[in-house]
Amino acid sequence: MSAASERMTRLSLESLKVVEGLNPDIEEDAMEEIDCGEWDGAIMDALDLAHDRKDLWSKFPEEVKAMTRDPEWPDLHRFAYMFDRT
Repeated sequence: MSAASERMTRLSLESLKVVEGLNPDIEEDAMEEIDCGEWDGAIMDALDLAHDRKDLWSKFPEEVKAMTRDPEWPDLHRFAYMFDRT
C-alpha cells in the first residue's frame, strides 16, 4: 500500500471513529468504500452523519478539515461550513 493510500485509509477510519454508532448501516457502507479505495466517499459519509451534531465537528482530524477546502477534493467542499469555527 502506498503512503498516500495509507494516509487516506487512516483519515477515513479516524473520521468514522468520530461518528461510530450513529448509523451502523452507513458505517458498514463506508468501510466497504475504504476497502475499494473510495476514501472520499467514506469521509463524506462520516461528515454527513455528523452534519447536525456540532459536538462532533471538532473531533474530525485536522487533515479532513483541510480537505473540505482543498481544490483536489471538491466533493468535500459542501462540509467546509462545519469547520468555520471549530
